[in-house]
Amino acid sequence: MIISGTQLIGGSYGTPGLVLTNLQLNLDAGNPASYPGSGSTWTDTVGFRAFTLYNGPIYTPDNGGALVFDPTYQTYVQGPSLGTNLTTWTVEAWLYHDVTNMGAGSPCIVTEVYEGQPINFTLGNTSDSFPNVQAGSYNGGWANTALGITLTSGNWYQVVGTWDGSNMALYLNGAVTSSLSIPGFTSASGGAGIRLMRRWDADQYWGGKLAVVRIYSVDIGSVGVAQNFAATRSRF
Repeated sequence: MIISGTQLIGGSYGTPGLVLTNLQLNLDAGNPASYPGSGSTWTDTVGFRAFTLYNGPIYTPDNGGALVFDPTYQTYVQGPSLGTNLTTWTVEAWLYHDVTNMGAGSPCIVTEVYEGQPINFTLGNTSDSFPNVQAGSYNGGWANTALGITLTSGNWYQVVGTWDGSNMALYLNGAVTSSLSIPGFTSASGGAGIRLMRRWDADQYWGGKLAVVRIYSVDIGSVGVAQNFAATRSRF
């Protein structure tokens, strides 16, 4: 099912059937327009932002294309922030979880960089209890989903965090796993950049494979998350 306001196309976004309305960032290691299979630049096909690969993440053509990250070598990716403050958002990543290739502390899959300002969004861990997976945001204090959600090694996952201005939710493979009402919290951007597979402020790294990252300026809701899962799952 295609929800109202979306389009069924491929093109520079690479995957027919995705929710495209309010899509702000799309990184896809399997799309040559985003990553050509070599080099240190991963390009956002929506805003054409250039993200830099640090310390040598390795490309693999498996599953249509992905980048392999190893905390031992402190591999990660960083690029510019979106240039706008997201008061609502959806952050989606397609990740292969590998416990033999994991860091410690509070690594993130996707996060804004922290330099004393707010962190608009995090997807990964915020509570020094790795390998728990949470959605979160920081603005003078943390708002995040609960601990206790973990991934099973040797599997691909669609991991999604959403914020609608009052409620935060975490989804795995199209289904909500944790949600929290946080009245009065405002999610805001510090504008210091977006980081992948590393913590917002420290040398703590998430290992495994990362193939796709998408960020929306709205909460696409359970229907939208399920739609993206259905559109992408055959690749993984």
